[in-house]
Amino acid sequence: MLPVNNPPLSTGNVSFYRTTSIDNVHNNYLSEWVEWTKNSISGENRETAFTRLQLCLENSETSLDLSCLGLRSLPRLPDNLDEINVSNNQLSMLPELPRALKELNASSNQLSALPELPVSLEYINVSDNHLSALPELPASLEYINVSDNHLSVLPRLPMSLELLDAARNALEVIPDFPERDDHIIRIFWLNQNRITAIPESILGLSSDSVVNLRENQLSPRIMQTLLQQTAQPDYHGPQIYFSMSDGQQNTLHRPLADAVTAWFPENKQSDVSQIWHAFEHEEHANTFSAFLDRLSDTVSARNTSGFREQVAAWLEKLSASAELRQQSFAVAADDH
Repeated sequence: MLPVNNPPLSTGNVSFYRTTSIDNVHNNYLSEWVEWTKNSISGENRETAFTRLQLCLENSETSLDLSCLGLRSLPRLPDNLDEINVSNNQLSMLPELPRALKELNASSNQLSALPELPVSLEYINVSDNHLSALPELPASLEYINVSDNHLSVLPRLPMSLELLDAARNALEVIPDFPERDDHIIRIFWLNQNRITAIPESILGLSSDSVVNLRENQLSPRIMQTLLQQTAQPDYHGPQIYFSMSDGQQNTLHRPLADAVTAWFPENKQSDVSQIWHAFEHEEHANTFSAFLDRLSDTVSARNTSGFREQVAAWLEKLSASAELRQQSFAVAADDH
């Protein structure tokens, strides 16, 4: 049998096949997008979306903005995208996300679930949707906004996370916080949920980190524990904000200085009273006074060894810092 002498594959052939392959992929995308555009529903601006998709494909752009177009669905998305904005539409679901995606903004839609999140994702905003659960969060994630949804639980939080906004959901518990890293300032907005318990890992966050737990359902015991821990002289944990008011409308309050001095031994009360008299006209001073009186009537205040001393130490810190005092007064009045 005579040998078959196929001509060697030239670089020109490779270039041709590569170009043909790319053209085929582009044609497949365009064909799908044309059909999707034809099936437009009243109120959708799919023509503008098609134009942006086409330009993105032809110019190999990595960023796509389809926000505010009234879209109810999305077609298959180019796989080279690393940034997508589809906010302020009427989407009930998302297609498979590009593998190299880093930023996704799908806020203000009607999403009830999310697809698997790419491992490369660093930023995601899906606030103001109808989400009741989240998929596993990628290890690279730094920012996530899931506020104004229907979440009752959160998945494990990645070590890279810097900001979590989960305000105004239905959370009852929260997962462990990421381990302490003094090079990362972490911010957690967990206000206006139904949280009743807090993991101990909250105290391991860096001193520059912030956790907002206002307007939840923390028990008096949990709040007292937080006060005890954060009032320690050697405390170097995060700034934690929570609602100290029980929601009762108190119209009569004894003077702030009287409520404060009650936590101190008799030999210090005169000096403490003189210091705190100067703060009685500060905003929310009366509400803070009422909070101290309610706190003094708790079981911990009456029976826990060292509790009164810890509260007194915390009050001394407040008297020395106008900023800390202002924050504490405001927290006491948060849901008053």
